[in-house]
Amino acid sequence: MRKNIETFIKRYGLLGGLILGLSLGIPACGGDNNNSGTDVDNGTPGQSYSLTLSQYAAWLNTGLKFVQGNVFHVTAGKKATGEILTLEDDPIPMFGHEGLIGRVGQKGRPFPIGMDYQVAGNSLNTGEYLYLGWNDRDFSETEREDLEVTVEVKSTNGAPLLAPADGIWAANAQPNFNWDEINDAAQYKLEVSQFPDFRMLEISNTSTVTTFNLVSVGVSTPSLTGNNSQQNQVTLPEGVHYWRVRAQLNTGRTLAPSYGWTDWSLTYRYGVELGVTAPTAPTILKPEAGDVLLEGEAVIFEFTSPPDPSGLVWRYRNTKSACGETPSINSDDPASGEPTPWQAYQGTLDVPDPTKAPQYYAYFTTPVLTRGEWLIRVETRDGADPDASRVASTDLSASVGCEEYAEPTTGGYPGGVT
Repeated sequence: MRKNIETFIKRYGLLGGLILGLSLGIPACGGDNNNSGTDVDNGTPGQSYSLTLSQYAAWLNTGLKFVQGNVFHVTAGKKATGEILTLEDDPIPMFGHEGLIGRVGQKGRPFPIGMDYQVAGNSLNTGEYLYLGWNDRDFSETEREDLEVTVEVKSTNGAPLLAPADGIWAANAQPNFNWDEINDAAQYKLEVSQFPDFRMLEISNTSTVTTFNLVSVGVSTPSLTGNNSQQNQVTLPEGVHYWRVRAQLNTGRTLAPSYGWTDWSLTYRYGVELGVTAPTAPTILKPEAGDVLLEGEAVIFEFTSPPDPSGLVWRYRNTKSACGETPSINSDDPASGEPTPWQAYQGTLDVPDPTKAPQYYAYFTTPVLTRGEWLIRVETRDGADPDASRVASTDLSASVGCEEYAEPTTGGYPGGVT
């Protein structure tokens, strides 16, 4: 069992650890030292900059300076997602261990980058440098490989977003949305949705100011029937919400106005979590209920879970009893069922129903199944519960190689909260 887990992590995760250095002939330096130099010219729109992540320090100043109206588009290879293993003492505990992360300046809040991420300049970060690093705090024993990173600098006329910051969550269901003022803006349009593609809107409203308060500003909220309703107060439901802004500019004269819309801003993610509650139990996609699991074979499990405001991780347990007996896992015993370490979800998966948001998606391979009655439990917990006091779970019971028993238990999916 343990060997199987180690093989799985090694196959799909990074086992090296890195620091950053510029692939411009400049020696890499560790920690928070500024090694930007002048070769990077602070970032020119339309230019791409290649950087190499090496193995000696946690953070490196890229030399790319934030300017309002510029966007840094960071891309890297698959290793930038890190391991599926997650550690509570990592800078971002709900992100893959040793994945690629960033921050604004030496003291900025770390944010996940992975293989593809964009971060914009605004009035709060202008003049600061973009730092890149690894989602790891222990660099004492590492054997990391270099990772090539590309940062493309783009210009945008979209309104830079300020708050809530991208990726944060809070118990505030009525946040203020704030963005930078754009010259010649006649009005701004704010959209909020529980879908990253904004297919259905919770809020669609125009404003002449750059602060939008859900309590004091009336908003027009489209309903599923297409009718708009005017409200003086809006409360966001618990869950994950995406928001963006664009401006309508008057590029003409006072007596002869000419209006046009800017691009949309980058999309920010904001989570509302009103209390420490168990997440929704995962849905097992494969194996399907009724599938016969064969002796001597390993089984690939695929499952999904709804997005959680504070992030979501998973693990699995398994146990076996003799044919005809009922296996069980003691939820109060931390070692019962040989639980794996907590893992990051490997991606997202669209669902057929367009009114439902994409689901978190993960998979794992069981040990080779031997003869007996098996119980395999998939568990999830969220970032607001690092002690795993509230865990949601889904079980699969399977009879393997016990053909002499008339009623095998293959295909049972009882779910629950422990």
